[in-house]
Amino acid sequence: MEGLPFDGVDDKHLFASFVGLRNLLAGMGKTLGNRLAVWGTLQRQKIVFDREYGFQTAFTRQFTDKYLKRFQEADYYENVYHLTVLIKTDYLDSGIKEAEEQIQILMRSLEPYDPYLLTAYQNENGVPFSEVYSFFGSLINGTYEEIPLSAVDAYQTIAGSNLHFGSDLCEIRTQSGMRKFAQMFDLKDFGC
Repeated sequence: MEGLPFDGVDDKHLFASFVGLRNLLAGMGKTLGNRLAVWGTLQRQKIVFDREYGFQTAFTRQFTDKYLKRFQEADYYENVYHLTVLIKTDYLDSGIKEAEEQIQILMRSLEPYDPYLLTAYQNENGVPFSEVYSFFGSLINGTYEEIPLSAVDAYQTIAGSNLHFGSDLCEIRTQSGMRKFAQMFDLKDFGC
């Protein structure tokens, strides 16, 4: 999800957006109860500004040069939010129907945040890839890469790093030697 530009939006608008999101998640919890699991993930991703702009007026050129200079002098990061929803079910067909209903509700309700549904796709050679695998791979391996779909189980396809778990902390040790840490929170059942 893209989020909202908090520094350019009125506080009342931010509060209304927060209440809407809270009500959406509470409604899902009331509807699905303990069959629902929701994970919110925040990733900080480095952004590279390598665009060249050609403006006609001197003022616009100077303004743009000065504005973009700060992105060249220091690293720039953006926050990327992911909402992962899991519905526990015993029956595949009814589970798919429930998931599709929840997707429609979420996409409509989260529209102000410009949500994007992760899917599967084929590359130019017809090889199927999974954006869901790539997302989980970015969490597990610490880097984003395209991961193909295959008959092999996901846990064998995605992982390329060593994970070390503590009580509420995870250390990710990648094959390249990079180390990252993740914090985990566990909330009790919503209750009805």
